[in-house]
Formats: sequence, C-alpha cells, structure tokens
Amino acid sequence: MIIEKFSIEFPFQVEDGALIISIRADVEPDPIIGSYHVSNFRLCSTPNKNVLPDVHLKRLHGRWVHVDSEKETYLSLQAGKAIDAHPEQ
Repeated sequence: MIIEKFSIEFPFQVEDGALIISIRADVEPDPIIGSYHVSNFRLCSTPNKNVLPDVHLKRLHGRWVHVDSEKETYLSLQAGKAIDAHPEQ
C-alpha cells in the first residue's frame, strides 16, 4: 500500500526548554529509499507561515536521523515520534 502525504503535530522546545510550542508539518514518504520528506513546518497557532526549513528523515538503527548527516537532532527525534504515531505507520 502506498502511503500518501499526511500531517503530523508535535511539541517543540525552544529557549533551552523554557518555551514549548506546537508544530505542525507535512510528511511525504519516499518508500524507494525509506525516507520521509518533512516540509511546511508551521506553528499550530499560525498555520500560514513556515518556521523551519524542510528536512529529510529516516530511521537508522532505531533512531530518527537526518538523511544527509545521519545524525539525530531534537527536531528529527520529535518529528520521528510523530511519524511513528501516525495511524498508517
């Protein structure tokens, strides 16, 4: 089954955890290389303004990492958790 583009929502800490904001993003799976293009990061309260650049993520040894660097970041961890929680994953 081919999974279509879907949206995720997750908490994102800024200012060393002093502030937690809700982020929504669009996810497009790429089943050929096993990655996810995550785009259109926006605040849930301001849905028409992008706040972060697009990223490509994949699962590597049980961790969510950026495709280009194969490094885990707070963003890849939080977005990956939201991808895992999506009903069709």
